[in-house]
Amino acid sequence: MKAVKSTVQSGIKAALFFFALSFIANTTYAQPADFVSKLSAPDTIAGKFPREKIFIHYDKPYYRPNDTIWLKGYALYAAGHKPADNTGIAYIEILNEETEVLKRISAPVFFGLFSSCIALPQDDFKQGAYILRAYTNWMRNFGDSLFFESRFKVIDTRSEQWKADIRKIDFSNNQFVLYTVLKGGNAEPLAYTTVTVRLRSGLRNYLKLRTATDADGNIYIDTTLKAISTDRNIVLEIASKNNLQLSIPVRNSGTPQIDLQFMPEGGSLVAGIKQNTGFKAISIFGKGVDVSGVIKDSRRNTVAQFASVHKGMGIVRFTPKTGETYIAELSNGLVYDMPEVKASGTGLRVINKKDTDSITVKIIAAQSPAPAVYYLAGRSGGITYAGAKINLTKKEAEVKLAKAMFPQGITKFTLYNSNMNPLNERITFVWHDETIRLYAAPHKTQYQQKDSVSLKIKSQNTNATPVTGSFSIAVIDTAQVKFTADCENILSYMLLSADLKGNIEDPWFYIKNPYSEATEALMLTQGWVNYNWKIPQPAFEKEQEFSITGKVTNAFNKPLAHVNVTLFGKVGSDGSFFMDTITNNTGVFAFKKFPYFLKDSTGMVLRALNKKNKAFNVGITVNLKTYPLYTNEISRYWQDNLLFDTASRKYISNQQLLWQQMKKDGNFLEEVVIHAKRKIQGSKNLNEDGGADQVITEKILDATPKEDLLHVLSRQIPGFPVIRGAPFAIGKSKVEIVIDGTHLGWFEMDPIDILQYYSAEDVKGIEVMKSVKYNLAYQSKFYEPMKINFMDPPVFIEITTKTGEGPFMKKTPGIYLYKPLVPVIAKQFYSPKYTSTNEENVFPDLRSTIYWNPDIITDEKGEAEVSFYTSESKNSYLIILQGTDLTGRFGVLYEYLNIENFDAR
Repeated sequence: MKAVKSTVQSGIKAALFFFALSFIANTTYAQPADFVSKLSAPDTIAGKFPREKIFIHYDKPYYRPNDTIWLKGYALYAAGHKPADNTGIAYIEILNEETEVLKRISAPVFFGLFSSCIALPQDDFKQGAYILRAYTNWMRNFGDSLFFESRFKVIDTRSEQWKADIRKIDFSNNQFVLYTVLKGGNAEPLAYTTVTVRLRSGLRNYLKLRTATDADGNIYIDTTLKAISTDRNIVLEIASKNNLQLSIPVRNSGTPQIDLQFMPEGGSLVAGIKQNTGFKAISIFGKGVDVSGVIKDSRRNTVAQFASVHKGMGIVRFTPKTGETYIAELSNGLVYDMPEVKASGTGLRVINKKDTDSITVKIIAAQSPAPAVYYLAGRSGGITYAGAKINLTKKEAEVKLAKAMFPQGITKFTLYNSNMNPLNERITFVWHDETIRLYAAPHKTQYQQKDSVSLKIKSQNTNATPVTGSFSIAVIDTAQVKFTADCENILSYMLLSADLKGNIEDPWFYIKNPYSEATEALMLTQGWVNYNWKIPQPAFEKEQEFSITGKVTNAFNKPLAHVNVTLFGKVGSDGSFFMDTITNNTGVFAFKKFPYFLKDSTGMVLRALNKKNKAFNVGITVNLKTYPLYTNEISRYWQDNLLFDTASRKYISNQQLLWQQMKKDGNFLEEVVIHAKRKIQGSKNLNEDGGADQVITEKILDATPKEDLLHVLSRQIPGFPVIRGAPFAIGKSKVEIVIDGTHLGWFEMDPIDILQYYSAEDVKGIEVMKSVKYNLAYQSKFYEPMKINFMDPPVFIEITTKTGEGPFMKKTPGIYLYKPLVPVIAKQFYSPKYTSTNEENVFPDLRSTIYWNPDIITDEKGEAEVSFYTSESKNSYLIILQGTDLTGRFGVLYEYLNIENFDAR
């Protein structure tokens, strides 16, 4: 096949990049206009609506309660990896294992870069595993496929470490059997320990009971459950009141303990075509597991052998036959069905070898067809870089494409028929080794404790030419923080993980081995992100800056034009600012150009006056920010809570040493745990101790300030009634609403109307009294003595408003109270300074993050310098340095810093 090449400029504006679109065709055919137009159409859309990627570099993989996450973010265009210059705000969230957002912040983005820090208060972040997610408002137009997502742990250093020795766990036909031995960190049984055992899927509990271990730490459970879904992630939780918790995945007894899937190259097994078929084996813990076995036909004849090469992935090659069915049999006897064999069709094979400068694409037809026309497109980041028209006169055709045509990263090849309908797809990884070489040279070969460290940083390209770039650095204590050598970094994420669906184990491994069979297996088995634009117009705008917009109307909801709107803002306890504006012809107003926010505790008061300078008959509405739900299928199994690793235990030991040394100092007061009930200030709770079965605090209400109380209560109280006309009850228990001590039962009011009137921001707190223990005082006051119900006691809900004026509170005309999520400038990382290595501290310095700096900019010589002080740790440190030159190239450095160990001399 003879090649004819041409180059066209994409629709992407020149500030981003240009791409080469090469057409390879049989010389007897002209390029069809519809092929060119259909290939270029996505490029035009991509130029108008470019996608974005975000990567977050945070200082370490796990933290302790009351610790702080230090992070730097990179917001880049998905194609070309240049700064997303029209995006000015990034959102960062922390979610728990129930995918509930525990913390959400926003950060200002400057030329594609941002930094922030997130506190992890002990009340909100218990020991366990969490999700870190980041995105921009513009990214929401494409779903969450390119949202950044990572996982970290919180380890409570004062909690005893324990594990479960599972002797038997059986779950089938709604019968659940458990026999386990609980052991402490010293491997001794936990005797007579009270624990809560829960079997759940998501938020649904199938079993919850309290029990206790015997003298040998044993727990025995044999019980029948209600109807339970067997196709969901089922988790067994064993927890104690001392913040100890284990999460153990459970599968139905009839479900294989290894999930093995086969993915044929090109998408389908086609009879008569020798194909590469990728396979991936995953354990019950969601991790790749090594397997080996054979492929057998319907007569149980072996047609091929296979074995995984990395993380449960591998490739098996064989030629399927028409009308035949195949199974895969593992060496342990487990049997799995292979994909169905198609009698006809096409195969798409991609050959991408290390020692060649081109990629070979083979198009194979199952039967020897009459001359047929096919079209081939090669895309990366949603942009077309190569296209070919293929006149297939034989069973097989071959196209060679120069690797230099494609950028580094994932390239997807798609084969179309003559009607431009896609037939096959295949991805491959293109590697040019176009990286930034980073160096961090210490000014000494070895350091002591509390010593001054100076690092000279250099950034160069592959030709040793200096590179100017933006980088972030974390220096961590290797004794306290376990660091996986092949974990995610900016280079592996931007070029690999961000364009693949699902979790990639040890992604840096594939960057170090770009042409290995393991990487090829990854390309065959991992789904890829679809870049096709499916929305006619974006629903979410690019946020170049923080703004507040809304509308001013009268009592008849008619817009008030050209009226004055003022905004008074208070930041923290002492900062404040004032702004004003005028509504337009439709009553719409907008506040922009806000000052930089240094704290997220920001409240605002908006006020509008009519043309007579009065607030009468004036109402203000604000366009409230919405946030995306978490829709990914979360695996419960990545938590690794069965037993914390050795490095975690070292971390715990060092922290315990800190407490011991603080006690020896004499100024340390042993922690006293006071078990007090939460009280709402100003509440008219009738119980003497302010007791309640459930308390919905102002902190919870502040998460959704504009949500009405009906929706708040329906989310927070299981079974809360929300349908008008239905019995206002939870199960058989009647619901009674009390607002500031006033019982709504005294008035002819529909509780739903009142609950819809109030917003969460109007309320200080809500107390729920379900049990007789707490609602008896309410029954005694509001019920006649003969009507007190002990069998199905009513549920009393005491609502404490901020005004304290009961259910007749009127909202102030012309006033709007607002607590927005403002983008906050990151705080500076604090690093102690010592005048001498012999300087004594009141408290031992056992930092796990020794140093953090998100703002390293190398100059025209490619150089920068940072300095910090070591701690009292006697172990080596790991330097993690990564970043970008903002032109599409990335650099990563892992290097150790030696600390002298006096005890070892």
